[in-house]
Amino acid sequence: MSTQSNYVKIKYHEANCLSEYLGSKFLQTDNQLFYRGLPKESYKLIPSLFRMKPERLVNDWSFYEFEIFTKFQKAAAPHLKFLPVHFLEWLAIAQHYGVPTRLLDWTMSPLAALYFALENHVEEDICENAVVWVLDPNGEELVSDATCASFSEWQKWFETEEFSNTCIYHPTHLAIRVNSQQGCFTIHRPPINWNDFIAIEESCCPNTTEDEYSPKNKLRKILIPAKSCSKLWVELNLAGINRYTLFPDLDGLGAKLRLDIKGNKRMYFQNWDKRYYPIKMDGCS
Repeated sequence: MSTQSNYVKIKYHEANCLSEYLGSKFLQTDNQLFYRGLPKESYKLIPSLFRMKPERLVNDWSFYEFEIFTKFQKAAAPHLKFLPVHFLEWLAIAQHYGVPTRLLDWTMSPLAALYFALENHVEEDICENAVVWVLDPNGEELVSDATCASFSEWQKWFETEEFSNTCIYHPTHLAIRVNSQQGCFTIHRPPINWNDFIAIEESCCPNTTEDEYSPKNKLRKILIPAKSCSKLWVELNLAGINRYTLFPDLDGLGAKLRLDIKGNKRMYFQNWDKRYYPIKMDGCS
């Protein structure tokens, strides 16, 4: 175990195989931990809404969020089997389908997080280390479903609650993918006006002392060296964690088969003749 310094010192553990990953001291706790896997260590923990570069035709981030969300809510209703009951459910569905929101995706499964950290290394030639962030809220800052039906009601409720900078939302599983991935979200306050969002790993919770509530105490990360990503990806597949188990539909199945070929070319084609042509005929190649 070592420490690495960017803006704050974040403790990290390096894993070169699945046993080293699961054996990390960061995972050995009775607390409910939350995980987020990223293909590049340099990627910051910033919700998708605040990664956008809008034209700033509206007053601030909240108005921009409202404009995006209301358009999604109106258009998405015919495509859902049943409508979400309250706003947070709507927000979770929007986030799940790629709408920029103030939510950040996490999972309660360390294996699912590891898969998401490794998948792009199979698809692309990435030379940077992958990373799995580990968040230990120590049982605090958890938020259950609110009964607010509209954006304005929820905004008022959220602002009046005594939340810190971040709270964790474990949604009702409206989508089978969310259930398969053991998905949950952190909810974040928009920056004032059009100020930039300070990445979670670089910020401290407001109105608390840094020593007690700093991300240095709540956040850890497990680094996966780029050279070891392919090995861990194969081990993860052998453990039954793949695109199809995390996305249990035809899209997930198709993606799994494509990734199997990309990630296991040697395994797939080395024994092709033996599988399909067990008797090699003279004069045949």
